[in-house]
Amino acid sequence: MSSLPVSEPYYENFLESLAQIVSKLLTDRETERVIASIRSFQDKLKRLSSQNLTRLQLEATAAEAKERRGAGAGQYCKHDGKTCTQNCTRGFIKAFAVGFSIKYLIGILPLLLTGKVFKRPGLLKQLAGSDTAMFALFLSTFLSSYKGILCLLRRYSRSDRLNAFIAGSVAGAALMIDKDHRRRQSIMLYLLTRAIQFTGAFLMKQWAIHRKAKHNKELAELKEKVDREGFAPGQPRQLVVKKKWDDHLAKFMQRWAGVGVMILANAQIIFAFLFHRETLPKAYYSFLLTHSGWRSDIGGMAAPLTQVIGDTVNRLAEEKGSIRMPLDTTSREFIGETVSPNIATIIPPKIRHRYIMCALQHPLDPSCTRSKFTLFRDEYLRALQLYVPLNVLAASLDHDSCVPIRPADNTTY
Repeated sequence: MSSLPVSEPYYENFLESLAQIVSKLLTDRETERVIASIRSFQDKLKRLSSQNLTRLQLEATAAEAKERRGAGAGQYCKHDGKTCTQNCTRGFIKAFAVGFSIKYLIGILPLLLTGKVFKRPGLLKQLAGSDTAMFALFLSTFLSSYKGILCLLRRYSRSDRLNAFIAGSVAGAALMIDKDHRRRQSIMLYLLTRAIQFTGAFLMKQWAIHRKAKHNKELAELKEKVDREGFAPGQPRQLVVKKKWDDHLAKFMQRWAGVGVMILANAQIIFAFLFHRETLPKAYYSFLLTHSGWRSDIGGMAAPLTQVIGDTVNRLAEEKGSIRMPLDTTSREFIGETVSPNIATIIPPKIRHRYIMCALQHPLDPSCTRSKFTLFRDEYLRALQLYVPLNVLAASLDHDSCVPIRPADNTTY
């Protein structure tokens, strides 16, 4: 870096002009004294300027040398103070340690609470086995490969959005390292859900930007018209642009989109629960059996009941027969003869439902209204037992760990 040339006559001409102006206001003796002091100040300023220029030139040379030395990482990436290799290695080790520790603690805590670990100390070593190591290896490989690929792509493209998309897509192949099928499926579903959420939020944001730009354009056109023609008689003395159909649609979606997604998701889940239970994880299928109320009402017959309900719905749809229960028989007799003798054993002998599906959905109570109120009460109590301790624990942890976090401190990749 070359310094800008500063000529010595520049200072001399400036100070000489200043001295001439001052001399007109003072006597000869005072003028000589002032001129002497000005010349002394001129010499001092020249020495200081020379020193500053030399220092600046040295600093610029050192900065250029540092840039040349760090051209491999600092020129492209955001992890200052570390090379790309150091950043990836550090991320791999840190992610492996954190993933291994969390997986181990999640497995050991239930054993500590139930006391099993004291009866079988070998579980401590078993939980630190290959399953935990493979999960930690997947997590560390995913994060370190993402960082490495991102650093590589930054040398060819300035678009961090595109770089992050490609790096994340390639790094996602690290999921093959984890051999647990259920965990892989859970991670895949979680990431897919989050990706859909982020995509929806991005599209909504872009739509809002487009609507705002169109609104501002219409407002500017209206202002020009008012400036040119003035306000019409009786027109409000303010510039107002009426909302269009897309504004009302956006407001409706912001308010009710969550409800719509909940409806669609529950429809799919209940359909799978009754007609394709093999597609649901066993733990979630058991969860649905409990919270449907069937497990508490009929115990071990809850799972066969779901299968019978699905088969009966399909059969009634194909035969296109009556969905009503015959008047001359009880629910237990009809279900035993036409549907399933095993399921008929859970129906009380002297009750009669109005519809065939009612005899299967709430076999212990002939009243649809009363059975649904009972289900609501029991499920509300189950939800309280499940979520109240969880929310109290979460609230206490949030209250105890109120440490301000600055996102700007974690923006290196």
